[in-house]
Amino acid sequence: MLKVDDIKRIIVENNKSIRPIDASMIANYITSLYELGIVTDENIINSLINKACYILKGVVYYNPDDEEFLSKHEGLGKDNKGLSENNIIYINGHLSNEMAIITFFHELTHFLQTYYIYGKEKCVGVMQDYKYRLLMEAQTQNAAEMVFYNVFGVKKDLEDYKSEDLRMISGARFRSNLRNYQMYDQLLKEICVALGITVKEFISINFSGKKSTKIFENMIKDAYGEEMIKEINDALDIIYSSDVIKYNLCKTYLEEPYQVESLIDGKIISVSCKNQIKAIMYYEDMMILLSIKDDNKLANLVDNQIIPGRYSLSDIKAKRLD
Repeated sequence: MLKVDDIKRIIVENNKSIRPIDASMIANYITSLYELGIVTDENIINSLINKACYILKGVVYYNPDDEEFLSKHEGLGKDNKGLSENNIIYINGHLSNEMAIITFFHELTHFLQTYYIYGKEKCVGVMQDYKYRLLMEAQTQNAAEMVFYNVFGVKKDLEDYKSEDLRMISGARFRSNLRNYQMYDQLLKEICVALGITVKEFISINFSGKKSTKIFENMIKDAYGEEMIKEINDALDIIYSSDVIKYNLCKTYLEEPYQVESLIDGKIISVSCKNQIKAIMYYEDMMILLSIKDDNKLANLVDNQIIPGRYSLSDIKAKRLD
């Protein structure tokens, strides 16, 4: 396995668009993947280095107050922390140094896990056309936090979060050691428990390119049967689509009827205020259904220790929307 300085030198020599300081961060990231046991296949490690050398077009630290710049980049907004798009990594220039680095690692994970089907359809790990998007953001943030800790020795402690502070109806709480995507993190960790894998193993799957989705769905199939693949996907789709609506509505409920269009298959999920509340409650129900109420067990889970036999994904069926 190449060392950090060797990887940095290779990137700087082959990609003149990448500043040495960014090349150093990429080198630390790739080395950490190996040291953490997330990616141990040196062929994959070399492929990641090649992506940084020959595909990454640059790293841009942008001013979120620059309206003209934002108007040219649809995926960016004042509240965005970062974005990986068109082989360029964008980082909000107003973030603290710590959050900027973690965001860099987050977006770098997206970039390095991206592949294309037939050269056209963009996929990221197990996510194809928004499929499993919720889990992907959680694993990406976990990867970023793990690498940050490996490089800098700084780890965020477990923190209590109220559901109403995370675009959910009030009345529930859960714990996370992430700095972002805490509400998705809970579901990812529970699904990992149900499948008997660690978060690290799930992250590893997402570096498997075109094999990623098949590997993950085969795990579900082996554990719960093929029909559960669609059940899980439908459940996560409803949660994610409802969350996007709440996010776009600035965390408030609409006065008038509205429609939630699935980000995966385009189907209408909700069409009235009554159904809107039901959709958001479904989101909440899923969080409660898949929450760990024993803090000691959650602490163990955060450290990637598996607690077998505690949950069953088949319970999701009882929470489906009509």
